[in-house]
Amino acid sequence: MIRRHLASVLTREATRNPVLTIVGPRQSGKTTLVRSCFPQHDYVSLERPDIRSAAREDPLGFLSLLGPDAIIDEVQKVPELLSYIQVAVDEDDRPGRFVLTGSQNLLLMQDVSQTLAGQRAAIIDLLPFSLSELSGRPSWDPGDLARIAPDRPPALDVWDTVHRGMFPPIHDRQLDPTMWLADYHRTYVERDLRDVLRVMDLDAFDRFVRLCAARTAT
Repeated sequence: MIRRHLASVLTREATRNPVLTIVGPRQSGKTTLVRSCFPQHDYVSLERPDIRSAAREDPLGFLSLLGPDAIIDEVQKVPELLSYIQVAVDEDDRPGRFVLTGSQNLLLMQDVSQTLAGQRAAIIDLLPFSLSELSGRPSWDPGDLARIAPDRPPALDVWDTVHRGMFPPIHDRQLDPTMWLADYHRTYVERDLRDVLRVMDLDAFDRFVRLCAARTAT
């Protein structure tokens, strides 16, 4: 597994805050990261319809079934759960108690800011791989140049990297980027976009995305 630079940030913030919220694009590696950083936490994903239904019908009972420390994946699926987490943290504010992840930044950030404001909830953004992560280099630190020279790994091929992109599944599983990215775009347009922005003319939005892509880095 390619090491993520944010791993140290998560473990540090887990010693300071009772709630950690990791947000970022779908498939950016949130689940893999939090499960590797907090292997002792109970893990539950609200992507599963049966678990999501249980959390909606009985939030208090749902939380009571989890261990003292828990990871709740895709928490934006049941936003009302945040109110019960707030109450739980009021009663027991041990650092690192809840680790939440969510893909839909707009909705999740609104819910977190409204519900967990003042509850010492750290919010951390996770993007797909950076160039330094892909090349096995440490994160940039101008005060420690010795860490990246002279024995740093060889540079990545620029055009291959541009073609493959930065999403972890493409690199972890050596997938065909053309097929994977097409499926990713289709899933985003047909599934996530309707939930977040209520876009109805998907053809128009698809053209908009392609126009933006053609002007990347300009």
